Amino acid sequence: AGVSTHQFYSIGVQRLGDVLAGFVMVYDSTSGTIRMDLYKSRDGLTWTLAQANWIPIGAAGEWDDAMVVNGHGIIDIDGVWWLYYTGSPEGHSEPATDYRIGRVRVSASSLVNLG
Repeated sequence: AGVSTHQFYSIGVQRLGDVLAGFVMVYDSTSGTIRMDLYKSRDGLTWTLAQANWIPIGAAGEWDDAMVVNGHGIIDIDGVWWLYYTGSPEGHSEPATDYRIGRVRVSASSLVNLG
């Protein structure tokens, strides 16, 4: 068996209605990038991929074009859902010089696969 090029680094879990959302940080050793995938579970034991690269790398003004490091849950600010994360233009094996905090607006349509 070969070594996986996609390694799971961490997960943040949040209940959204009757579904658990898992925000999973995935390292791709081939490209040297880290992305966030969205998983779902009904029982907290069996997880299925809802959307790969849920926060697209480069989504926040292109400064996070190599790494998106997961936030640990959606927060409601004045009726708008947000997910905060950190990002970097440098790959995982490079020294980070420009880490920033980013946020993405989360809409019901982006979670459509969780239902």
